Amino acid sequence: MSRSRKAIIATFLNREGFNTNHNSLSCSYSSLYSYSTPLAMFTPEGHLLINLEKYSATTTRQQNELIAQATQKGISFSEWVR
Repeated sequence: MSRSRKAIIATFLNREGFNTNHNSLSCSYSSLYSYSTPLAMFTPEGHLLINLEKYSATTTRQQNELIAQATQKGISFSEWVR
């Protein structure tokens, strides 16, 4: 069953997802991908790193949603440029 972009991001931030995907967005327990590009990851220490490099309009929407949800949940993060 396909899940929405917002649901996939929430699943990732809650660290509940294992091989969950929706169209171009997918996540595992510690990584979030747009197609095969890593968008975010949790370090082994549990710190969130978000890739803020610009790619496409779709990826930008995904990054913006990720930042909004992380901020709303009070999850601190660091910028990560590949």
